[in-house]
Amino acid sequence: MDWNKEIAKFGDHIRVMTDTGYYHHGIYIDDNSVIHFSTKDGFSILSKDLEITSTNIDIFTLGREIEVKKYNKRYLTEKSVEIAKSMLGNRDYDLVFNNCEHFVTFCITGEKKSEIIDNLKKEGLKIRKDSGIHGMIDRLYMMIKKNDL
Repeated sequence: MDWNKEIAKFGDHIRVMTDTGYYHHGIYIDDNSVIHFSTKDGFSILSKDLEITSTNIDIFTLGREIEVKKYNKRYLTEKSVEIAKSMLGNRDYDLVFNNCEHFVTFCITGEKKSEIIDNLKKEGLKIRKDSGIHGMIDRLYMMIKKNDL
């Protein structure tokens, strides 16, 4: 992945590091509009009320530094923004299958991809009968907390 700390431009894939050590992703429109998964109170991976919404840059970053992802192959910027706007109001957030990074990469490339989830798969994370979803969430939390990803 090619991430740079630079000024975001229309249609860029941006991310910020959260207090808990994971990244939150969005589509930059302008300083008054970033499209991302959020609630009225902000972003949390465990929130039940996440929906794709448009907020200003300050709400998205909470004062944190923005990183911009560069792609070798992507849709035209206008198409990516059109896809993101068409998904406003969508509430199908899922930490494993449809998180904020999945949403943004889908808008940019047409593929739902998440680096954090791909890394978990490489680590051999499996949902086992003895640990179930809680074991997976515990493992994910510990990896994020240790900043192994």
